[in-house]
Amino acid sequence: MTIAATRIALDLTPPVLYSSEEQCVSSIAALGNALYLATCQISIERSTVICTVYRHNSESELWQSLEQRTALIDSSLVAEKPLKCNIFTLHTGEKAWVLACFIGPFISRVLVFSPDQYCQDIDIPVVDQGFIVQQLLYGDGYIYALLVGPSQGSTFGRTEILRTPTPFEENLNHWETLSHPSCLAKTRQAATRIVFWDGHLYASVSDPVCGFGLWMLDLPTREWQPVLSHGLYRYSLNSQIDAMAIFKENLYLSTGLDANNRYLNTPELACIYPTYDWDLILGSPRFTPTGLRVPLFLHGIGRKSSQLLQLITHEEAIYLCCQSREGLEIWFSTDGIDWRQLAMPNLEQYLYVHFLEIASSSEGLILLCTIQNISGVRQRRLILYR
Repeated sequence: MTIAATRIALDLTPPVLYSSEEQCVSSIAALGNALYLATCQISIERSTVICTVYRHNSESELWQSLEQRTALIDSSLVAEKPLKCNIFTLHTGEKAWVLACFIGPFISRVLVFSPDQYCQDIDIPVVDQGFIVQQLLYGDGYIYALLVGPSQGSTFGRTEILRTPTPFEENLNHWETLSHPSCLAKTRQAATRIVFWDGHLYASVSDPVCGFGLWMLDLPTREWQPVLSHGLYRYSLNSQIDAMAIFKENLYLSTGLDANNRYLNTPELACIYPTYDWDLILGSPRFTPTGLRVPLFLHGIGRKSSQLLQLITHEEAIYLCCQSREGLEIWFSTDGIDWRQLAMPNLEQYLYVHFLEIASSSEGLILLCTIQNISGVRQRRLILYR
């Protein structure tokens, strides 16, 4: 299958994203040809926080509000707890679910939409303490959730990994906390990503001194086993894994961020094989205990782009979203080694494009971003690339 480098672009931006509210955050997710949008806004004038979930109807090209929750706030305390929201779609066998998490001043909600679009609140431990659901995935009869607490200065916030068995409808409020990898007893470390790969749950663990580690959960014993360490022998220059995606049975990961989501070092992209051997796709050559490692791809990515923000698989390719001072770039590969840049119609005319999120749907790639025109005005855009 040939993947086109130029796509047809359709602007799906709903009116809510043009909002002039003082504060607004948003998140996207896709399920088949359905697109979901979660927004969380603060209206200082009305002293209200408004959390809404929308669904896009691909036939009518209209947005429908599925659920909205509001709460009164004290405007003087808004800065103490910033708004956060994430929305996820989840397949559990034959059923599919949508879950939205909202965190902000005077509101901590997790909403679940069943396959028939019925909405209900669920109780996930520590959400009421300001933890946001960062990831949600299904594997081997369980639903796993990674929750991230507020960051504390230059250190990572506390993290929790939870799971609940399926069927989901019978266990919505029965979450158990999994034990952490033993290294998380050190306060400087935190779990940053999870992935279900080759029949096992894996968690990446940050370490600003020794470099990130990758741990595997042995499901029968519920004990964590180390798989990779020392930031692929780049040590503190690879302090955490920022994104992971499974492509052609291999695990791809990107690195470079610190606890405050700042890129202090040149980012890297690596491919991990089921044997736990690995290849460096993009990054710095170096000697390791198993020999010399050199990057397999030497052109384009990383010359202008200094941030590797998200990895995603779509159709028969893997996509890498890059951010730099010059703007946004999206690269893709059909073999994981040779990469091409994706042309982005509708965005090339803007002075600056800031990446927020990307999702895969049966209609195409969905990009959520912030654009800035030559006059300095910033607005969010939701673009479908077919």
